[in-house]
Order: sequence, then C-alpha cells, then structure tokens
Amino acid sequence: LTQLGRTNIVTHHIDTGNTKEIKQHYYRTSPKHESFIKEEIERLKEQGLIVPSHSPWTSPALVVGKANGKMRLVIDY
Repeated sequence: LTQLGRTNIVTHHIDTGNTKEIKQHYYRTSPKHESFIKEEIERLKEQGLIVPSHSPWTSPALVVGKANGKMRLVIDY
C-alpha cells in the first residue's frame, strides 16, 4: 500500500444535509480477527493512509479470508 498516492493539500467534506446518520452495529469477531483488525488499523495510521475520525456515522470492520490464506480487512458499508 505504500505506492498509493496521497495528499494533504485538499480536505474533503461530505455534506449530508439533514440526512439522519447511519450507525451500524459492530460484528462479533474472534480474538484472532480482533487482533488483526487493531494491527491493520495501526499500520494504516502509521503509513498516513487513515486518520482518526469522530463521526456519528459508523460502519463495522471485519476480516475476510484471501485465496492465499491470508486475512484482509474490509469495511461493511
């Protein structure tokens, strides 16, 4: 993921108007997957690809298996 382009020149805001925010509940996950999710989020923060957010809108993160047996972090929008 280090090849991804990024910038801090532009900040984007999504105007949701009067739309009621969507707060999806988190899924129950195994301790192994929970640990992987935390490690992936920390790695992405360290690489500057994500930043902490304080939003009333929430979507759950979960883990899916890849064809090679590794794990992938996904967000269920």
